[in-house]
Amino acid sequence: MRKGDFLYVPPDVAHVFVGAGDGPCQILMIGLREDAERVEYPVSEVAARYGASVNEETDDPQAAYGGVTPPAPAQVPLGW
Repeated sequence: MRKGDFLYVPPDVAHVFVGAGDGPCQILMIGLREDAERVEYPVSEVAARYGASVNEETDDPQAAYGGVTPPAPAQVPLGW
């Protein structure tokens, strides 16, 4: 992807986002899930190469993200 590209991931499609390099990265996701919607976290050999796969398939977000450190807010310099 290049700066300014748009990315759409439809429901029920396996996906992972992997950054490359040392530059900043922005991903804005907007959407709405139904209360009864079930999200699955599948095991993926490709995602595992980047440390982005669960060890066992689950539908529990706490199990899927249990070992992940939450992102910290970034300091953004103001240009004015």
